[in-house]
Amino acid sequence: MINESKSQYHHFIPRFILEQFAHPYRPTRQQLRNGSKNAYRRGQSMLYTIDLAEKGEVVEAPVVKSFGLTDMYRDLRQDEGRQHHLEQQLSVLESRAGQIISRIRKRYEAGEKDVWMTRKERNDLRRFLFIMKYRSTGFHKRFQHETAHEYSENDKKRLLQYMKSKGFTRPIDVWSDNIKALLDLEMDSGLKWAPNLREKMYPDDAMWALTHIQSMCLALCTPSDEDCEFLVSGNLFGLHEGPTDSSIDLASGKETGGVYTEYHFFAVISPKLMIVLRSNCLPNPEEDADEARKNWREDWYNSMLRMHNYPSKAHSVLESLPVRKANNSYTRFVEGKRVLKEGEDGSPRAYHKFGFPFFRIGSDHVNMITGIILNEAHAVDTLAFHSKTVTLKALEWYLSSPVDEKPHIYGYKVIFEGPADPRLICLKKLENAARSMGSNVSAVYKSLDPRQEKSKEFRGKLENELEKAFRLSPKGPATPYIKLGGSGKEFLYDTDQAQKMLNLRIKIDVWSEELRLGKDAREKARMNLTDFYCREIPTRRILFYCKPIRCHKLRNGEKDRSNALNPAASSMGGPEDVIAEVSHLFHPDRLSKALYTTAMNSIEIATIKMHLEIGNHGGRGNLASADKALAGALLLSKILSGPAGSICDCGVKPIELRARSLTPYIEPTRRSTRSGNLFTGAPFLSSEQCNEFELRHLIQNEFKQIMRGMDRDRPSPGAMPSTGQKVEKDGLEALEEALFGTLYPTIPVLETLLEI
Repeated sequence: MINESKSQYHHFIPRFILEQFAHPYRPTRQQLRNGSKNAYRRGQSMLYTIDLAEKGEVVEAPVVKSFGLTDMYRDLRQDEGRQHHLEQQLSVLESRAGQIISRIRKRYEAGEKDVWMTRKERNDLRRFLFIMKYRSTGFHKRFQHETAHEYSENDKKRLLQYMKSKGFTRPIDVWSDNIKALLDLEMDSGLKWAPNLREKMYPDDAMWALTHIQSMCLALCTPSDEDCEFLVSGNLFGLHEGPTDSSIDLASGKETGGVYTEYHFFAVISPKLMIVLRSNCLPNPEEDADEARKNWREDWYNSMLRMHNYPSKAHSVLESLPVRKANNSYTRFVEGKRVLKEGEDGSPRAYHKFGFPFFRIGSDHVNMITGIILNEAHAVDTLAFHSKTVTLKALEWYLSSPVDEKPHIYGYKVIFEGPADPRLICLKKLENAARSMGSNVSAVYKSLDPRQEKSKEFRGKLENELEKAFRLSPKGPATPYIKLGGSGKEFLYDTDQAQKMLNLRIKIDVWSEELRLGKDAREKARMNLTDFYCREIPTRRILFYCKPIRCHKLRNGEKDRSNALNPAASSMGGPEDVIAEVSHLFHPDRLSKALYTTAMNSIEIATIKMHLEIGNHGGRGNLASADKALAGALLLSKILSGPAGSICDCGVKPIELRARSLTPYIEPTRRSTRSGNLFTGAPFLSSEQCNEFELRHLIQNEFKQIMRGMDRDRPSPGAMPSTGQKVEKDGLEALEEALFGTLYPTIPVLETLLEI
């Protein structure tokens, strides 16, 4: 019977678990000779512990005073007879869970292959495990505040609103009330309790409890190696395996809270037995035999990965753990798939039973779990173990294991704060413990500059936010970049590389000028560099390479051009975006050159238009048509000498085929009927150049038919090939505008642009 008027020592790890690691106290001869008053009584249950609160010494500690806090659940607001009411309720559930766990242990020790439970027993065990996690020291500290103002977690606003609605004045009241709600919960077999849980406790934690109880499968694990055992840590029930990081508010640049994923949750129940809760998003060979269910599970898993700053590093390190869901009394296997037994309709029933096998796991998996426990030991005061020999082996493995071989365990033996880092202090204490047991092992760890790591961390978080933004807004300024294969994860790197590409071009221009190379030689060097870029560099970087060049050249009249050559700052749209939008129509070998040439041609066209506008408004009156025609002809000549080449090699297969089929039939004499003023002012164009413009004109007239694979009955010669390629209307219009307005401009289009 609990004395309600006195302080009580409350275990946050149940005694029935600690007793499995205990041994009877046997005083040494020295202790007997000294007759110390502090000596424990012979036969008292004792634990071998590593005292991390001090120097890491290996000491014996009594079970009765280990892994607990005084008055952890005491409610001083209650009358004297009710102050320990929560501990009393917990003892009832703990007693039921203790009976279940005792049966598990006895079945294992008897050499049985599994243990069966009723649905109620399974639910009680799952509820018990969540409460053990929720009442652990870490979560107790989360709420242990006398005023609401002291609460500092990222859900503070929601918690304060909840406290106000419930009339609570202290965060610890929420914690106690949540535990009471879970203890009072009637978990019926029909799951009617689940929707109401949010009304009975703090909604955020209610959803967490529901996920923990319903979205994880329970498995029993035992080491296959006799030289392996599990440890007990002060935060054992609060540990999980899975990635942990935080998010960034792009507007403020501040961290907005942590994101973590619980793939596995551990509950040691003896040196040789551990309960593992495994997320249902992880592979399950039995259920994955159903393709639809496998696809659903993989989508869920991928959605969990995408929440993290580095999805490729957010996988479970225990994904290969050889466990599966429990057997049950209401299904059977048919051709590798579970099917309902006769008389079952899929509804959960109180009489259903579940069979949990004892899964034997290898030393690699045991060591990984031990590594997780020891890696988080910096947050606790005590570790307990059963065998000194086995524990020494585990300590030596952990302390000496190379850091880079465990890249996915969050913060695995990584030191940020120099000598004062809690992880380093803990490593040194574990090193002392190992040496006190006869080892000479030295801790292997990795020291990182926190400033550099913070920069990397911020960049990773920013990349993650960009990735989320790109997914949520696929139709936006980033659409051309995404169409070219870009992503939020690659965006910063691609813009950085584009800046380096631009810097190299500028350096070559400067060097060639210092060497007093002629204009033609300088232009050749520039074009050779461009050819190399278009051949070897991803097109999405060519997009960022082009934009600042156009931005720079079209801002010649502006005084401030400080950001004109910054790829990230030069976000102005342009005709190269159109090429990106229809990039799937271009041959990959021609896409980069087409995009680059479109951007450069747009500069030339805009420059001529700007000069003509200056002439029109510069006090000389309107320019004569002949002057405009001459300017246009000069533009034509410059475009023709650029890298685009002939429309016969544009990279869009249907157009190439049609242009090549028409080339032999172009009649130079026909130019006069379509040339207009622009050709009149361009007597210096060669016959081949004039034929090219005539060919472009013909292709533009037939463009929609060519791209739709129509006009199959066109008579020879020069019959148009049927491609069968279908293109959406918007894509056709965009491609036509980019091709004949900028990349391969036709005379009528240029005449309209230049108002000739």
